[in-house]
Amino acid sequence: MKYLIIDVAVKQNSGGVQSILNDVYNYAKEHPSDDFEFLVGSDSLLKDSKNIKVRIDKRLQQNYFYRVIFDFWLGAKFVNRIAPDRVISLQNTAILGLKTKQMVYVHNPLPFTHQFKFSLLKKTERKVAFYQKIVGPIFKSNLSFFRNGEITVQTYWMVEAVKKFTGCHINLIKPKISLNDFTGKKQLGKLSDCFFYPSTAMIYKNHLRLINAYQSLSKSFRKQVPLLLTITKEEFEKTYGVTCDDEDINFLGRIGRTQVIEYMQHSVLVFPSLIETLGMPLLEAMVLGRPMVVSNIPPVKEVVKGYPSVDFFDPNTADSIREALLKAPSMTVLNKSFFPEGQDGWQSFFRRVDSL
Repeated sequence: MKYLIIDVAVKQNSGGVQSILNDVYNYAKEHPSDDFEFLVGSDSLLKDSKNIKVRIDKRLQQNYFYRVIFDFWLGAKFVNRIAPDRVISLQNTAILGLKTKQMVYVHNPLPFTHQFKFSLLKKTERKVAFYQKIVGPIFKSNLSFFRNGEITVQTYWMVEAVKKFTGCHINLIKPKISLNDFTGKKQLGKLSDCFFYPSTAMIYKNHLRLINAYQSLSKSFRKQVPLLLTITKEEFEKTYGVTCDDEDINFLGRIGRTQVIEYMQHSVLVFPSLIETLGMPLLEAMVLGRPMVVSNIPPVKEVVKGYPSVDFFDPNTADSIREALLKAPSMTVLNKSFFPEGQDGWQSFFRRVDSL
């Protein structure tokens, strides 16, 4: 079988979206009897190997107008020349007009979220407003024209959201964390000595309210349990329009998945996000048996269902987050990995792709 995997939006150290691409790449390496070609928009993401060829087109990442033209028109000619047996789009949109069956992986929640409205007029909201108000309708239009294949999503709420815009069959396949990145690094049972929030710098990730809640804690408490964020101080200031010089808050900047695992195995995962499809750090924390304090929103509750060391808070109020943070250091640290039921992973995904 010859597969073409398209994911031009991913950049280096871009969180969960890069984890998805890496997991599919690892699947490809583990199946040498099949051929895989990847089309990406950045250098240094993936490497060629015996059964893997990597194509790079930076225009598709740097120019969104060109990306739209590619998805709706130009991409079909490119794909048909390669003549794969199956096409997999990991970037939320289909390549329209293909002769080949295609699986579209939809995992961006912004186009389908209605409880939060972002404004193009507000500087701090402009980036997400662009995705919600301009990119979102393009996503939906693209899916409405898509016919020759199926769609895969990660959670039940995304099934309900996406089916309003497509007549295609929608698969619910919950990803299973690849354990490759945990090899030789997984250390269970460590005491919690910090709060850790791995995420990108998007306003709906809710860093500002988390910081406000954290800074309301006593100085002695904060000294014992610092807060670690995987954004830079400059990204925080640009995203939220305020500065932060708290010495107990560490702005790590973008870090790789290996470093995420290293920090997470001795921390409490804090997850105050307002909008999610899945939340890869939740799955990684469960593999490591870490305590979690998380947003009380449907997709997060769906992912952590059955996990024994989790506490929920209202992500819209700093007081609720503060109370959860206070209790967190005394929460149970598990001595074994936890794998949620129903996580079929990439094996099931590729079986569905092959059956198209």
